[in-house]
This record gives sequence, structure tokens and C-alpha cells, in this order.
Amino acid sequence: MYRVKNGDTISDIYSFTSGNNDGSYEFAFVGDPQIGAGSTDSDIEGWNETLKTISSKFNADFLLSGGDQVNTASNETQYTGYINELFTSLPSATTIGNHDSGSAAYNQHFNLPNESADKGQTTAGSDYWFVYENTLFINLNSNDRSTAEHKAFIEEAIAANPNVKWKTVVFHHSIFSTASHVDDGDIITRRNELPQVFKDLDIDVVLMGHDHVYTRTYMMDGTTPDTSKGVQSSVTNPTGILYLTANSASGSKYYDIKAPNAEYSAKMDQSYRRTVTDIKVTDTSYTMKTYYADDLSLLDEFTIYKADNTALLNKINELKNMNLSESDYTKDSWKSFSDALTSAEELLKNSDATQDMLDASLLDLQTAYEHLVKTDDQNGNDNNGNNNNGDNNNGNNNNGNNNNGNNNNGNNSGNNNANNNNNSSNKANTSAPSAKPAISPLLLR
Repeated sequence: MYRVKNGDTISDIYSFTSGNNDGSYEFAFVGDPQIGAGSTDSDIEGWNETLKTISSKFNADFLLSGGDQVNTASNETQYTGYINELFTSLPSATTIGNHDSGSAAYNQHFNLPNESADKGQTTAGSDYWFVYENTLFINLNSNDRSTAEHKAFIEEAIAANPNVKWKTVVFHHSIFSTASHVDDGDIITRRNELPQVFKDLDIDVVLMGHDHVYTRTYMMDGTTPDTSKGVQSSVTNPTGILYLTANSASGSKYYDIKAPNAEYSAKMDQSYRRTVTDIKVTDTSYTMKTYYADDLSLLDEFTIYKADNTALLNKINELKNMNLSESDYTKDSWKSFSDALTSAEELLKNSDATQDMLDASLLDLQTAYEHLVKTDDQNGNDNNGNNNNGDNNNGNNNNGNNNNGNNNNGNNSGNNNANNNNNSSNKANTSAPSAKPAISPLLLR
């Protein structure tokens, strides 16, 4: 619970709930509320309806806006329309749009953590970053056209947060849109320069606005789309980057599609309806579901899966280093083990292998190893840590040695006792995942 004081003015008491800090979370991404671009009253009404949808239908930990919160940078009425009462319990992170950039009012209204003192700077503010759970969010002020500054800032942010699972870049001026700004000279310059920077720095997802039409790219290798598998709803361990451009979240302004045949576009839509993207993130998945905000019907869905093969790779190497010999084991048990090992090695080469597939292969391999049977144990003894299956000479030990599975039928003149050395199998230890960095929720100033 909290309240805000400004001089002699004190707010009502509000409350918010913090996240679980368990590596998974959810946030809502919107584009261009741009209060005042149409009728201010109707823009506010549309924006309020979108926020109500987010609050009632999603389980968002915070809201992320792709810029142009207002139409006029210094207009307090428009800012008042943007800053909804729901923000008292819904943390908000914003990006500087071109309509926000011309006034210090933006920085006066919004908190920018880890803001750069000299990179991506305009009157409104600069580049900034924050970490939420397992994700580094890098917000670029794309009104500053210096690619070198943005690159340096991204490098600094990554260096400060080397253990994150995901890296998301957010900026306003979409470089892979399909509407009115697609051929603008400044957009073309950014398109020619920024994708290589993002590729070199291993960015996963780029979220943008500005062009007021929904566009989702193929996985992009620099400026080259991977169209080899057609339009997909998911990818696993991709080498490229996913770019998403949001439509208007308030309905204040829409642009017509200008580049319907853009080679980088896997999905585009201009239905002249408000949209919102619900994004759910875990350590191994990044799922983006875009809805029409008026009736919450699904417009588009895409998931990036990241599978961690470290445990399986370590187990394969561990077993190979044991120098196990086929001649020491029964034919059937060795075949099961050999097949499991071969299957695991092939799976490591499969770029489409999911986490479930890797985990199942690890279990199969471990089980096959534990069930290896020594050739001299096939009559009952198991030297991999199992108990003897034969009779123990009527329960008596012969000078400390176990009988090797011989039956005493009463007519045998004697029994031969064999000395057995039981070999215990080595079991892999499973390490707990490393702790994920987290921040306090972003709040309005």
C-alpha cells in the first residue's frame, strides 16, 4: 500500500501486488495511444477501454508502451488522459516516441531507470534499461539517430546483466513496418544500420510502434527473413530476431497498409481496431498473443522456444569418459544403452529440439545406463548396484562371500562360492538453476 505526496497535496491510498519472482511473468505491450491525435475525448475513451481489458482479462505484471503516449509533447491534458487510474496498481514502462520527444514533459511524467547520461539523448530523455525476472529490456530513444550511441548503450546494458535469459529491445520508429512510414528516409537509414547491431549483440525480440498497423516479421537474420519454412507459429532455438510492430492501442489514428508484399512480413493486419499484445515469458519460452482489444479475439500468436541442452550434453560426455566396453555387458542391455546414447547425440544436432524432447532423452539415457547388466551377472547378479537374486546358501554367508546364484537341491556334493565385486553406478547430480535478476516494478513519477 502507498500514497503520493506533492507539497500539501496527498493522494488517496493505493495498493499493488508484486510479482512471484519465479522466472515466469506476463506483460502487456501496446503501441501509440497518442492521446490527442484524434478527438481527445474519444482517444481517452478508447485508451481506457484497452486498459480495462488488460486489467480484467490479462494477468500482466506491467504495461509496456512503444511510444507516442501523447500527440503533443507538452500538452498536460493529453498526459492526464494517458495516465489512467489503473496505473495506481499496474506498473508502466514507456518508450519515447517522436510525438513525445520535443519536451521535457515526458521525463517529468515517467521514471526511466538506468538512464544514460549521454546516449540516445533528446529533450525528452535518453536510452534506458531495466531487468524484470529473466529478461533485459533495453529502451532506445530512436529520435536520436546515432546508431553508434545506441550500440554502445546496448553493450553496456548487456555487460551489466550477463545472466539474463532473454534480451528485448524496445524503440518507437519501426524499421520493419508495412504502412505509411515504411519508405521514409530516416526509417530506411535505421533499417540499414540497426538490424546488424541487434544480430551482433544477440537480441531476441524487438518491439516497435510508430506506423499504426500490426506487423510481425519472419525470424530476421540482419535484414534477411528466414522464409524457408513458411509462416510459422513457433520456432525453436532460432538464430534470427523477431520484430513486432503494434497497431494503435487507443484508436486515435490508423495508417493504411502501403507495403503489402514486404518480404520480411509474416503477418500484417489493418482492421482499424485497437490491438494489445499479451506476452508471457518463461526461462525457455517467449509467447506473444496479439488481440483485438474491443472483443479480445485473437489476431496473431507466435512463440520462441529456447531449449537448454547443457544437462544432456554433460551426461553424454560423462558416460563417454567412463570408457564403457560393449564386451562387458549383455547384448540386450548394451543395445538399449547404445541406442539411447546415439539418439541423444542426434538430438543435440537438431535445432528444432524442444526442452521436453531434451529432458526425455536425458531420462532415457540415464535409465539405459542404470540398467546395463554385466555379462557375468546374467544368471542373477547385477553389478550396477542391485542385490543378488539367487539363494544365499540358506541364509548363511560363506566366510563373507555371497553365493553366486547357485541353488542347493540337497543332492549336490558341494557348492562353489564365487567372490563378487559389486560395481555401483555413478549418478549425475542435478544443479539448481541460477538465480534470476529482478527489479522493483516501474512506477510513474
